[in-house]
Amino acid sequence: MRLSAVFTIDAVGVAGGAGGGARVLGDLVVNLDADLQAALGWQGASLHVSGRADIGGQPNLLAATLQGIDNFEVPRHTGKLYEASIDQSFAAGKGDLRLGLYAVDGEFDVTDAAALFLQPTMGTSPELASTGLYGPAIFPSTALGARLNLQPRSDVYLRVAAVNALAGDPGDPQGVNLDFRGGLFVIAESGWTGEGKLAVGAWIYTHAQPDVRATGAPRGRRSEGAYLTLERPLYESPSHPQISGFLRLGLSDGETGPFKASGAAGLTAGRLFAGRPASALALGLVWGALSSGQRANGAAAGAPHPASETGLELTYADKLGARLQLQPDLQYIHNPAGGPAARDALILTLRAQLGF
Repeated sequence: MRLSAVFTIDAVGVAGGAGGGARVLGDLVVNLDADLQAALGWQGASLHVSGRADIGGQPNLLAATLQGIDNFEVPRHTGKLYEASIDQSFAAGKGDLRLGLYAVDGEFDVTDAAALFLQPTMGTSPELASTGLYGPAIFPSTALGARLNLQPRSDVYLRVAAVNALAGDPGDPQGVNLDFRGGLFVIAESGWTGEGKLAVGAWIYTHAQPDVRATGAPRGRRSEGAYLTLERPLYESPSHPQISGFLRLGLSDGETGPFKASGAAGLTAGRLFAGRPASALALGLVWGALSSGQRANGAAAGAPHPASETGLELTYADKLGARLQLQPDLQYIHNPAGGPAARDALILTLRAQLGF
């Protein structure tokens, strides 16, 4: 049995956007992992449980973006059971099935080379993250469901998950939906993980979703999309920084969310300084194309949206001792689309992360 915890606190300053200002937000996650074969004799089974507490400073209210500016931002203070699942491996470890409260963004639409960034779009494509009545089963909410992972070769995988379309955890206002009245959110991804990673994925809601248009009677729409991720080491040397690059493209139906398509690209340099193995520098660009319905909503309200929202991020991280990591981060958002009179926004964040 293994117990671990990570506490993260972000101090965020915003200039421009909807007026600027400063906010603080934090995230505490506690994980319990147990080998059920060692503990109970249950062959090939393991248990994962995590609890989460967040304080919501909501710095994006100052920046007025649609994509967000901090991947730990939440709409309200909350403490809750976040994940609780059992994994069962089979076929000599070439497959495993997970059942329980599950976060899709832990295994789908993930680019490891982009993990250092604070920009939420680097974690989950905005055209996927903005779907569903409460959002899909990604941070800050999970959902009941099942995930099947098949790995016929060490460098090839196929992964499929079906989770409740109405995401929610104990501690969320809507709680956990147990009757699946909103249908399922289904996502599948297949990839090659040789020298780097190449993956393609697709997702769909089994029940119709409301049209993004705010005027008139809402019409049920099929909500679906697809994405492509590519990452690859570009330079490796025992005595120099290790450089990796990544690219991700996403596309959706464009009828049930504010985004039609998105893209993200960047470079990450690890072991940046000799004698500092944990030092890392990353530079990335994100882009989100607004859907026609979202733009029509803005025009009808007398505040036309731009065609797209673009962000540039530069971030550096290093460890001080074994447990503390500090990370200054700079973002520039062009055409923030979350506010009718928002100006380009400059965001400076200092993240401190303590692991136990």
